[in-house]
Amino acid sequence: MKEGLKVAGAIEQLLQTQLEKMVYEMRYDFLHEKNDEGEMLCQIVTRDDSGDILATPLSFQLDINEDAGKGEVIFYHSSGEFHRERVDIAQTETILNVIRFVQNRLRLNE
Repeated sequence: MKEGLKVAGAIEQLLQTQLEKMVYEMRYDFLHEKNDEGEMLCQIVTRDDSGDILATPLSFQLDINEDAGKGEVIFYHSSGEFHRERVDIAQTETILNVIRFVQNRLRLNE
């Protein structure tokens, strides 16, 4: 792995930042938190004018091994898991695939 990427949570941070930017541009809200097991859980939500959550079109978990530079993004809907995308920092296309997948799913809701 490249030296600059050994910062704790660098891949998670990269994905989170890029997804958050894209989600906001599409007029959604992005929520995230680490659970007790250290997993990053994320939700993309829509809100009404008063700020209440109307819907959660997409939820996912970032399951990244920062030392190996690899992992998965696991997507969920109300019935459970429905899709996984592999992430490998050495193959930038895998990160772009995650961003494109989220973008396409959100476009289905427009």
